[in-house]
Amino acid sequence: MMMSEKEELISIGVKRCLLLFKTGLELVGACAIEGSGIRLSHQRDRFKIWTANIGGHRTGTNSLDYKLRDASNIRRNVRELLHGLTQPLEDFIAIAKGKMTSWDELPSENTEATDEEGPETELQQITLHCKDIVDSLLGLSTTIRNPAPHDRFMAASTTDVSIYEQHDINHVRELYNDLLPWQVERLGTAISTRRQCFRYRQTHHEKLAFGLDDEQDNRKEKAPSTLASSIPDALKTKALSALREEEHDEQEYMSQTSFATSTGQGDARRIPPLPAEAETGPFECPFCYCVIVAHTRQEWSIKSNQMQKTRV
Repeated sequence: MMMSEKEELISIGVKRCLLLFKTGLELVGACAIEGSGIRLSHQRDRFKIWTANIGGHRTGTNSLDYKLRDASNIRRNVRELLHGLTQPLEDFIAIAKGKMTSWDELPSENTEATDEEGPETELQQITLHCKDIVDSLLGLSTTIRNPAPHDRFMAASTTDVSIYEQHDINHVRELYNDLLPWQVERLGTAISTRRQCFRYRQTHHEKLAFGLDDEQDNRKEKAPSTLASSIPDALKTKALSALREEEHDEQEYMSQTSFATSTGQGDARRIPPLPAEAETGPFECPFCYCVIVAHTRQEWSIKSNQMQKTRV
């Protein structure tokens, strides 16, 4: 049962909750339960606002599951909230149908008055519970719209970049010699982590593309792996050589940037040319290997600058 709940599409959970809201409102209308229909209707409207705002009812590539495909933690949180909303709505319907007796209708052994504020009936308590869950869903809206690629970072952690860490720390120390040691180490490690992410995206892209050409199929080569492995000495030498080339390019880029800033020419930074594929629609980014859209050079400059800041 728990496995099916985890695998269930978000759109199915959303539609179930909408149906339960509708059924509950129809029942309280027929039974003329005072006040409960208004409160439940308000929460239904708020839930529909959340659904329409992030497309929770959509399917396919427009679905929330697709948008959150690299953020399983957020996706799981949304599913749990939808499942948590289902139970009180089912209880509301059961009470309205008379299949379940609410606690406020049970004979009370304590007849003393109390000054504590709280719901007077179980239906009120249920609607308050629904409100709390809808509040949580609305609070997740911003996170859902801009989810961090949590799964990508987790997968990238298997890529070994330990050979680069000391170099990155030394690089930060040379650039910012007035920083404290812990600051230098933290920034250097952050650069290595970003490098790790880009290395993973590259090897993962090569793995996915392997076997596409017939020539590759005939050679029957082993597909590249994204799993961590020890680095042979030969590769370490090659990596250090590549680091020197990257360092030279970066120093050249930094010099151009500094000159542009000092002369007031902020657009003199070295920006890669807009790929020709951009004219026909979405294209593959040469940095992160994700399919992106950039119709103009200005859009590409923004995306390229963002990548230049993270690419090492």
